Amino acid sequence: MTAAPGPSSRGEPILTIGLPVFNGARFLAKTLGSLLDQRYRAFSILVSDNCSTDETPAICRHYASIDRRIRYVRQDRNIGAVANYNFTFRASEGRYFKWAAADDVCHPDYLLACIDALESDPELVLCHSRVRLIDEFDEPLPYVASFGRYRDRSGGLRIGPNERPMATDGTAVDRFKDVIRNTPPCFDVFGVFRRSALSLQGRFHRIDRELFFGREHAGQSIALSRREQARWIGFRSRNRLSPASLQFRLQLARAVIRSSLAPKAKVECLAFLCGRSGFRRLLAPSGLRQRLLQPGQRLWRKLQL
Repeated sequence: MTAAPGPSSRGEPILTIGLPVFNGARFLAKTLGSLLDQRYRAFSILVSDNCSTDETPAICRHYASIDRRIRYVRQDRNIGAVANYNFTFRASEGRYFKWAAADDVCHPDYLLACIDALESDPELVLCHSRVRLIDEFDEPLPYVASFGRYRDRSGGLRIGPNERPMATDGTAVDRFKDVIRNTPPCFDVFGVFRRSALSLQGRFHRIDRELFFGREHAGQSIALSRREQARWIGFRSRNRLSPASLQFRLQLARAVIRSSLAPKAKVECLAFLCGRSGFRRLLAPSGLRQRLLQPGQRLWRKLQL
């Protein structure tokens, strides 16, 4: 792994923006430009290049040379999207963190609005804004009300942002259920959040302005087949009982177990997760589902006594 950190800025930034990228040269300059144009300035950008083969390295090195807040790291090999996203978070510093995709754009007020909301309410753990979908030419995608979807330039229908903000109130269990029910889409993952907490420990907040512009184009990961997506995220399945979707749900379960929630709340979250239709199908072979559910059911009965 090679790094071109550039001169460090004075003091630790309040916010780190992690930008994992692989062959993102087409829109990368616009993304970096929109971040550097933010009215809020106390942040650093960590770009982790997943061994790109296009012009991504040249673009990153150019921007790192003109702005001291940008640190460019190039991985020695393609470690997969999940590991690359995790790398940017683990290597971050400051109170707040934000992931940035290499094709999205933020309004100049975006970071300032999010940081102001988080600073004014310590119970908030994540802040995002309303989302506008745009195409490869920065033009807004039209909304087709009859389908409840957005139409891209090729005529295809795309899932847009949720109209109702999620995880804004209720208990930790309520917020967990709300996030699982409303994912996808997952635009909130690109919000600004406290590095120490997420939905199990606090509320989400949405700025009632369209300050985030999610780009829809043919080259994005959501347009890939399931097999291509598995390769993109870096998943290597060794057997048919362990597909990428099951691994994703197991990671959610692990997050619940490791959280600071009370045992009863953990069981409620795990029971909800196991009850989702996708999880039920994945756990069906060879009685696997029943074997995994029995310990939780026994613990639940004890807690009810």
